[in-house]
Amino acid sequence: MAREWQQTKMTDFLLPDEVYYQCLWAVRDLRRMERAAMEMKKREGYSPLQIMNMEARVRAIRGALCQVPEAYREYIMRSIIAHDTGRNFPTDMWKPWKQKFLYNVAVNLSIV
Repeated sequence: MAREWQQTKMTDFLLPDEVYYQCLWAVRDLRRMERAAMEMKKREGYSPLQIMNMEARVRAIRGALCQVPEAYREYIMRSIIAHDTGRNFPTDMWKPWKQKFLYNVAVNLSIV
């Protein structure tokens, strides 16, 4: 997998590498977490705390995504999950929003 780079010029949103990569993998895991949360509700054997924890992680990522302009959301998610953006916008337009998004994910997940 290709190396992910932060926008180092955006010092207010710069994360330690360990936190940055945790956020990337949390976003990449979003679909699985959404499915798992729905399955947990349907099946017995899961505590309410487990369900709430999974739903809180999903809400944290979705909440951070809502802070990004709608036009860039798809490109940012594609960039993180599939390493492909479609190239409809110049990278200097959406990459700062990607950095802010991942910073907000870290804040929402309480890992920064």
